[in-house]
Formats: sequence, structure tokens, C-alpha cells
Amino acid sequence: MTRIFVLFLVLMMAAAAGCGKKEAEPEQTFQTTGKRVGGGSFIDPIDKQPVDVTVSNYSYVYKDFEYNFNSKKNMETFIKNPEKYVMTP
Repeated sequence: MTRIFVLFLVLMMAAAAGCGKKEAEPEQTFQTTGKRVGGGSFIDPIDKQPVDVTVSNYSYVYKDFEYNFNSKKNMETFIKNPEKYVMTP
């Protein structure tokens, strides 16, 4: 039982080690999109509510990251001033 626990811990640590890598920040880009680009947000940055990305028709790509929204109004608010809503480390 102890061996299984130790193996589990080692695997979890190995998986976590690869998660902290950060790529160079891409050039600023703006575009609306009618298709999914992947790696998008699942929380609306305006109302902070979960977004069902399988049915949401409102998305916007900013700095190569797709933001999804619960409403057209939220998307338009974001487009006016994205830096206000983008979380930066």
C-alpha cells in the first residue's frame, strides 16, 4: 500500500512539473471568431459566471487566447477595454 502511495506521489509531482512552463507572450491581436481556437476561457471575464462553450455563440480572441462570453453585451464590453478584464500574473 505504501509503494502505491509513493508511486502516486511521484507521478503527481512529475505531472505538476510540466505545468509551470510559460511561453513567450505573443503580439497583441484582436479578432472576432466564429470558430473555436481551443484553450479558451470557461469563465466569462465580465460576469465571472461559467460559460457553456459548447453552446455559447460569443467568443473573442485577444493575444491568441479565446475568451468566451454568456452574452453579446459582455463580449462587447470586453472588446472595448480587454486589458481591464485580462488576468495577468
